Amino acid sequence: MADSRHQMDYTRLLADIPIPQHSRQGSYEVLLELIGDLPRGRALDAPCGPGLLSEALRRLGHEVTAGDLIADGFIPTDIPFFAMDLDAVFPFGDGAFDLVVCGDGIEHLENPFSLFREFSRVLADGGTLVVATPNYLNLERRLKFLWSGSITKPLARSSGGAPKDKSGQGHINPLTLIRMAYIAETTGLDLVRSTTALRKPRQFALAPLALAIRCFRPFLSDSYRRDLFAEHTLTMGALLGGKVLLAVFRKPVLEERAPRLQVLGTRALVQPESSVEKKLPTHAPVRQPARSNTSDTSFASVAHVNTAVVNTVSGRIGAQSRRVRWQRHRRGCDRRLE
Repeated sequence: MADSRHQMDYTRLLADIPIPQHSRQGSYEVLLELIGDLPRGRALDAPCGPGLLSEALRRLGHEVTAGDLIADGFIPTDIPFFAMDLDAVFPFGDGAFDLVVCGDGIEHLENPFSLFREFSRVLADGGTLVVATPNYLNLERRLKFLWSGSITKPLARSSGGAPKDKSGQGHINPLTLIRMAYIAETTGLDLVRSTTALRKPRQFALAPLALAIRCFRPFLSDSYRRDLFAEHTLTMGALLGGKVLLAVFRKPVLEERAPRLQVLGTRALVQPESSVEKKLPTHAPVRQPARSNTSDTSFASVAHVNTAVVNTVSGRIGAQSRRVRWQRHRRGCDRRLE
């Protein structure tokens, strides 16, 4: 009952804001519910679109900054707006925000690794990142990929070979939760919660297939389940989830990151004494004895003779060893045939 009350509150909040919603109806309500219990602070909404979510965050008590590729269409006049390319470096300092919201943006970008690095950089320690993107993990999407070969709607090919304008790109980089969580982890962010919104009733027809996948989970190794983020991706909610995926990431505070950094620093900077000892190269040059000016000819002739003898003996020994190895090999083959 409490969840329904909060849902209705966020629905009413959004309805009272005279700004159009470009994302799917119902997704913002779930997003606001995810961050409803977070402490109020500095928030970044990027990409912000016309500014509906930015205004909702402001009315909830956050100090909001909005950002998008172009300013055309951004309606709120009392919220700072920054024209920014999410594929480039953000125009903000390190740790500038306590909350970052990225709604329906990551699937349109060329470099999600760069995006998450910037999210991690501008987030303060203990800050929260919320990402909303199409849910490519549910079974309906997987079956569509099975017969079409495309995890999302194919991109419309431009006529005449002319590239489309960047602001009109489709879903050029669809990310599953597994890949998105991996990218976030490599940039210092931890996946702490995930959910979906806008579930279709026909999804329940795939429940038997979801149960079969769930039964297969115990046979996976611990490391494989860890790499799959199985606690988020192999649940019934994920397999039968709705159209929109919402993932919540957290940037650990410095004390939580210290042990990890200390281990990495120790490995990189502290080496055992045996590893820093000087070692001779594998083919170290042999120091020749000093030669006198009066015996250069004799030393050269002796060296030439010695070299010839060594080469002859080495050649004979090498040929003999090859014959021995061949004979042993033939005897072994004969015994196996018998």
